Amino acid sequence: PSVGAATSDTDSPRTLESLELADLSQEEFLNAKAFADAVLGNFGEKCGWDPAQAASEAWKLMDTGRQGYVKLPAFRAFAVKKLQFEGDTNLLFKGLDSGGMGAMKRADFQYLWKIVRQEKPPPPVEIDDTPLKELLDWARKREGGQEQLLRDLGIEPPPPLIKEGEGEGEGGRGRER
Repeated sequence: PSVGAATSDTDSPRTLESLELADLSQEEFLNAKAFADAVLGNFGEKCGWDPAQAASEAWKLMDTGRQGYVKLPAFRAFAVKKLQFEGDTNLLFKGLDSGGMGAMKRADFQYLWKIVRQEKPPPPVEIDDTPLKELLDWARKREGGQEQLLRDLGIEPPPPLIKEGEGEGEGGRGRER
């Protein structure tokens, strides 16, 4: 999932050339990682803890009609019923559906393992004196903030993940599904 050429894995700040999903959205990365962990947890022992084999076994259960693609309801049913996955299946499916047509292909599903290959997400990318930093600063300062900028561009911002009045300490998980 790198954007541009990769750089070495050091503790130095990440550059725009080596951005990963976790740099852009740690929430999405953690959601994808939790799903990948659930797949490996369910199929790993059977497959010698090989992520590619675990993904292959998972795909067989999702694509029961052997159509070569899976639609959101089948993906969601697999994730919730088989894996007991409690994360955001809609967000995950939308991110993996490369064609954006509501039909995730096997190659799309296998891409998940490239996204989550890191053990933990790196700290947010440090962007200093770049056009991207200027854009982010500008979007934060304008009326309506980043959400309004997305709407102005014709992109509907995602709904908040925490419902108003619902927090982790109030008996709820604090996440919508």
